[in-house]
Amino acid sequence: MVNYADFRLEQYVNTIPVGELAGEPFYIADIILAMEFAKLNGILRGPKSSGKTQLMRDAVNGHFGGEKHALWETGRADFRPKDLFERLNLSVAKGNYSLLPEIKTAYDDGEIKYFVSALPQDRHGTSPGWAEISEQQAQDLLKRYSATTDQLVELKNISKHFFAIDEYNRCPEVIMNLFYGMMTGMHGNTSLGDGYYCGLAAVNPEDYEGTFKMDAAMWARFHIAIDVAAYPITIADKDELNKRNLSPDVHDSEVRDLTQEIFAVYQKIKAMSPTTEERAALQYFQSGLDTCTKTTRSKELIDWPRYCSSIGCEKQTKLCGTVKALDARAIRAVYRLAKGLEEVARLKKGSEDAAVPIVESFSLAYQFVAPFKGIIHPKEVKEARGIEALVLNEKMPAIKKNLSDVLESLNKVITLGWHKKPNGGNLKKEYDQAGQSAVYEQITAEVRSRYTIEKALSPQEIIKDLPEVFEQELKKRVAQMVQSQLPAYERGILDFLQKENQTFYDQVSQLKQGFSKKAYEQMKKQNPGLSNSLEELNDQCGRQFQAAIFGVAGQIFDSSDVRSAAALLQVPPTEVDKAVTEVLAALPGKKISFFPEDKKAQCEAETKKELTKKLAEILSQSMRKEIEESMSGEKSFLRHFYAEALHG
Repeated sequence: MVNYADFRLEQYVNTIPVGELAGEPFYIADIILAMEFAKLNGILRGPKSSGKTQLMRDAVNGHFGGEKHALWETGRADFRPKDLFERLNLSVAKGNYSLLPEIKTAYDDGEIKYFVSALPQDRHGTSPGWAEISEQQAQDLLKRYSATTDQLVELKNISKHFFAIDEYNRCPEVIMNLFYGMMTGMHGNTSLGDGYYCGLAAVNPEDYEGTFKMDAAMWARFHIAIDVAAYPITIADKDELNKRNLSPDVHDSEVRDLTQEIFAVYQKIKAMSPTTEERAALQYFQSGLDTCTKTTRSKELIDWPRYCSSIGCEKQTKLCGTVKALDARAIRAVYRLAKGLEEVARLKKGSEDAAVPIVESFSLAYQFVAPFKGIIHPKEVKEARGIEALVLNEKMPAIKKNLSDVLESLNKVITLGWHKKPNGGNLKKEYDQAGQSAVYEQITAEVRSRYTIEKALSPQEIIKDLPEVFEQELKKRVAQMVQSQLPAYERGILDFLQKENQTFYDQVSQLKQGFSKKAYEQMKKQNPGLSNSLEELNDQCGRQFQAAIFGVAGQIFDSSDVRSAAALLQVPPTEVDKAVTEVLAALPGKKISFFPEDKKAQCEAETKKELTKKLAEILSQSMRKEIEESMSGEKSFLRHFYAEALHG
């Protein structure tokens, strides 16, 4: 199984991190590997001796098996298209081509005669010469040893997958266009690479003598751009290179063929489709950064960035006034590169299932797609001596934060938008979270009141049809009697408490007993600041004792039927009968409210329905303003995703 170490570039050294994914630092070499995984082409820009050529040489040899699957050229001012065609044909037409004997034709006496190079023998031995052959023999030789046009096309398709051109901008424009076609997998009308082909070019800054100018259209055609001047190697890197080899030449690296491994990752990426979050991230780069936050119009329609300064916009030095959107081709490159970066991150972590945050992968991809696409304020580019990566790197924290905000707003728009429905779970909890607990209680009470029956019943009807009502009234009357005459039932309460909770019984008994004079004197010695008298302390104990047994009596009635509670408290049966008589006397003519048990399920269903409906209205109103803000300004493109989610 392939691992990250297999793709290590042997001679190239640069330990300056260019970003981070899933906790793993990323370097220039990782960007190149992600480019290969995504089948993109790239351009390296930087001064002489900055490692561009070594980086390309390591990629050609270490990833594509050198000349087996890659082509290498060095640009020059006198390079002609014919040179490239000959170079390509000779690089693929090996084998049979080298065995083909030379055949010539001659016109003699009205006929065409065929001659083949041969070694005829005479008395002096063998010597090179020419032997005449028939036309059929000539055709047989060509058929046997020559590579046909079809074979050449087939060879080109299966054997070459990567094209590297050093000193790219030392070629005239016509050659640069030709070379670019090679990097995209086209040689004339012939497709190269059998489904996989990419390339890498290296250029010096435009002020170098002998270089040709690359216009904006040419720069834009490269999917990714790495300005190595923005990531200079460290002193430790320089020392490591010196220790390895002090030769000033580009160093050869081990030839390794990892094309099948690269193809496999590319096929995986090719089969992917962007998720909703990934599509929103791309739209931020394509539409969000295209929106003038002052006018909400496209920056292409307002003469950006001149318009910003002409109106004195407060954002002219911010992101809105210094960066504009990528075009459609670059956006697709961002997606592919992000997917390639995610695969590199998984290789580095040693896990095919490692999660890579979208914000991290898409931001890093944007960082290397955006340079030289004409999206950065020209003044800032000039101040950075043309090193666009330096300008962009300063803006990446803001871009990354904005992208994170976009995805957070997307989540609100889709999952917490106007179309949000209650989750059907704990409605009480949802009302509490919305700060609408009172509304919950009101609706619950209103629905229950519609099912509550209120009517006057005779005592006999109550005892027969509503025994629970009679029991409740009787329990209330007996409890009031006991609690109004606590001293009379104190013994029963304490006996119950001793059986149920000995610890609490001991504490209550201590309160009843109070403090002795001796105990009080001892307490004063231990606490000289004690200001309460003995009588005051014992009064407090007495009040606490009464409160304790009052509470215990209430608990007994709450947990038992009335006659069982009376027995536990040692209430005489005659007193219970007296309470029954009083209750029966009070019931006639009194309206009784009760909730029928057979209507309970129906009441609960109606309550849930009304609570759900009202909660949807509450959520809609509370979220409306927030959602509008989430889809305003440079995030207005999120309306597309809102509409998509709303209509399924």
